[in-house]
Amino acid sequence: MAIAVTQLGKSVPRAKLDIYREIENGERLSWTGVTDKHGVAKPPKLRPGKYRVVADTGRLDATMFLTVTDDAAPQAKCEIKLTPPDARLTFSALARQAASIRVSEFRGVVQDDFGAVIPRTKIRIMSQKSPDDGDLASTQSDERGRFSLPLRDGTYLAVFEFAGFQRQVVGITVAKDGWEAFRLKMEIAGPATNVPPEKWNPTN
Repeated sequence: MAIAVTQLGKSVPRAKLDIYREIENGERLSWTGVTDKHGVAKPPKLRPGKYRVVADTGRLDATMFLTVTDDAAPQAKCEIKLTPPDARLTFSALARQAASIRVSEFRGVVQDDFGAVIPRTKIRIMSQKSPDDGDLASTQSDERGRFSLPLRDGTYLAVFEFAGFQRQVVGITVAKDGWEAFRLKMEIAGPATNVPPEKWNPTN
């Protein structure tokens, strides 16, 4: 199998590829590699099953889902297309539409519409007053979809991004009387919506 990574029709060399195999209650990393000078990577033969392939250049990323069967052609080729973000969509504009919550600390879990956790979600923290000035901090959710980041009392903008899902922006106020943790549900890419976070009580 060969995997090609392209951006606007051009091959992307040195793009990092991670292939995750779906297992019960989650997924497991099966292979990691990079594309060659032609923008192509050739992972070893994959066992039958469902996989998620992530291409990441450091600035752009994209996700593709694969189903490998016993009769899959060994010479099969697939393509992941990296799409530059719309520069006109500023974080200041997103901030005006964001749901706002009050938390005692910045921690929680990221899930999809069906309640399945979303690991390795990119989370960026910005100033709520001037979000377009850049990141104050960043992290990502772990294998259980959980995240935590120490933030001083104040107001922030949290941006959650995962390839194939809508970007979610949440206004955060960190204060002692806020929620202990929250659950954020991300929706499959489509018309932009802002899904309000929910209060969440972690069991451990």
